[in-house]
Amino acid sequence: MADKLPSESVFKLPEGFNLDEIIPQLPPNFVSVTENTASESPSGLNRVALLMSLFGFTARPDHVPKLGAADCRICFRNIGLWLHRPRAVSDKDGEDSQKSPAIPTLNPLECHREYCPWINAQSQNPGAKGIDAKPIWRILKEVIEKDYVSRHHDELALAKSESNRLAQARTNDSQQMAPTDAKDEGDYEKQREEKDKERWARLRKVKSLFEVKGKKVTKEKH
Repeated sequence: MADKLPSESVFKLPEGFNLDEIIPQLPPNFVSVTENTASESPSGLNRVALLMSLFGFTARPDHVPKLGAADCRICFRNIGLWLHRPRAVSDKDGEDSQKSPAIPTLNPLECHREYCPWINAQSQNPGAKGIDAKPIWRILKEVIEKDYVSRHHDELALAKSESNRLAQARTNDSQQMAPTDAKDEGDYEKQREEKDKERWARLRKVKSLFEVKGKKVTKEKH
């Protein structure tokens, strides 16, 4: 019943309530794309429908179907949505024009009965006092915020875990390669030392032969 909802501009919201801050906090895939209407954002989210639901009102398309209505399932207060929409009127010449709504503002808190837990903290939590006593609309707002923070922390933890996993994988690869390199270098040094020993051994052998022949020649001359 998107076409039966009033404009967002008629809403009078509680101080500190900002729909633009709440929408980004909604869970992924929260919005199901519907037909585009003037009250819908580019993402397919009907902002007015969201506002009504955040303050406890449910659409009743079967009640006064041509005009539209919404009600609270707890206090049974009903809102005639047509009272908050511009009306089309025709002048004497038959030209159509828009006339201001019968009720130009819509305060969702005032639309509930005073005992309704959506607005009455004591009805919601009879034993709660002070800051612990909150009406449903405030609790719902806090739940959305806390859920968003929790998801954000989970995403950061997952990203950090993945980063650590990749870093550990790189470290493991380096450690696996290091012993092989060290082994190859050690083998090379060992082979070089063995070749040096062989060369020196041959040199000493050749030198010893010359020394022996030289001594024999000297003895014969004497």
